[in-house]
Amino acid sequence: QIIKRYDAVNRNPVNTPMVPFDQRKPSTGKELSPEERRKIPFRRVIGSLLYLQNGTRPDISYSTNVLSRRQSNFDLYDWNRVQRVISYLKGTMEMGLLYKGEDDTIECFVDASLGTNDIAGHSTSGLIIKLFGDVVYWKTKKQNHVALSTAESEYVALSLACRELSNIRAMSHNLIGRNMIPIVYEDSVAAIELAKTDESSTLKHLVYLHYHYVRSEVKQKLVNITWISTDQQIADMLTKALEPSKFVGFRDQIMYDPHKKPRL
Repeated sequence: QIIKRYDAVNRNPVNTPMVPFDQRKPSTGKELSPEERRKIPFRRVIGSLLYLQNGTRPDISYSTNVLSRRQSNFDLYDWNRVQRVISYLKGTMEMGLLYKGEDDTIECFVDASLGTNDIAGHSTSGLIIKLFGDVVYWKTKKQNHVALSTAESEYVALSLACRELSNIRAMSHNLIGRNMIPIVYEDSVAAIELAKTDESSTLKHLVYLHYHYVRSEVKQKLVNITWISTDQQIADMLTKALEPSKFVGFRDQIMYDPHKKPRL
């Protein structure tokens, strides 16, 4: 419906929803007159994309999150970026989520990108949660406070993940009648150490106290935080615009394409 509604039927598809390493800063919107801006359905398209993203398309989570920040002051460059997302969807119309329920775990992949795509320096958190081996929740979120290091931004993302996992953990208990300890995959050794130790450090004093929720979860053994290689961190696709090979590799691990061999 999005393809037809916004005249993209004859458009050439692209293999990523955003140009790789796109570092676009907030625009001034000066190149568009008020009348020209009224003719562009920017907000309407963003609303359609967000609806699709929230339902079945985690692969456009980052792009829709970034573009939704431009709604009050977009320019032609931003509008072209929206058109690229639609072109990407045209080439992946049959992709979606497949639920098999073949595993017996809760897994969470969490990542952060330091100071990307925000002129004020805010980092971006991204997380993907799997229940019984299948993706049930994903999120891209601009962090509220400016992180001063990669470790700090990753720790903030960890806290977000642990808070979201508390709901998933409760839901799984209702489904199967027993507690499951989520495995949280994080690629920052410093952030993991920060979550697991009580020792004082300069970084700990810099992190806002309410983010220490993650340390409380670790102490109570309600989550198991495990290191994972950056090359295996699928949540990376929710924090930045990746190069095609990396983006497609991560996407195909969590989404189903009927034209490709089913994931194991």
